Amino acid sequence: MENNNYSKIVFRGYRRVFFLVFAIAMLMQAAVFMQNRIQNALKLINDDFKIVLVLNNASDAQAKEFQSNVSNISGVSSIDIIEPNSVLASLNDAGNSMSAQAVNADFLPAFFEVKVSQDVLLNPKVWVQDNINALGQDAGAYYKEDQAKLAVYINAINKFALIALLTAAFSLLAFGFFVEAYYTKISPLNERFGGLFSALSAYVVSAGVAFALAYPLNAINPDFKYCLLNWHQLAVALLCLSAGWTLAKWKKF
Repeated sequence: MENNNYSKIVFRGYRRVFFLVFAIAMLMQAAVFMQNRIQNALKLINDDFKIVLVLNNASDAQAKEFQSNVSNISGVSSIDIIEPNSVLASLNDAGNSMSAQAVNADFLPAFFEVKVSQDVLLNPKVWVQDNINALGQDAGAYYKEDQAKLAVYINAINKFALIALLTAAFSLLAFGFFVEAYYTKISPLNERFGGLFSALSAYVVSAGVAFALAYPLNAINPDFKYCLLNWHQLAVALLCLSAGWTLAKWKKF
């Protein structure tokens, strides 16, 4: 009779471990998902962002030399010359046909489209001052300032999500340390392994729920595909197992 009561108590404890770890896992899944989406959004902005350089009063040889110099600057992914005909076509597309007709392609300045790294995207003004202006040529730089500001804002949110996730992970590990170090009760291995199994089950269910919730986003836009096979998920799984191992000993709930 006593053994039967003991089994019920242990089983009830495992259920509690499951739901506690599941709650922790879902919070972490949400944080991981948000950070993953933020990083993806920042990458999309970076892929679309470009800096247009305009070199005035330059011959073809000077334009090629300028292109070579810019391509060697740190943070430059690629630089392409924008052909004069493309500039005129852009004027026509914008409805400025009168302007396009009044411009002679032979007298246009040299235009360059520069793709840059994410570090440059987050601070393009300083990059232009330190690198383009330093070349000492009659060149101007143009880019979408609002796009750069949006990237800075998104990057700040990304760092916040990462710090919050790391803080939660550290708190869980600290909780486990104090339980193991100061709670002297010795738990049988079968109870510990039961806690591990409950925690692992909770993680698997949380991963399934996270994927199910993210699936509509994947269907709407393939660029927002959410993958469960990454180091973030491994970290969440290990933290869940650590929590299950610790809770199986603590059992003050």
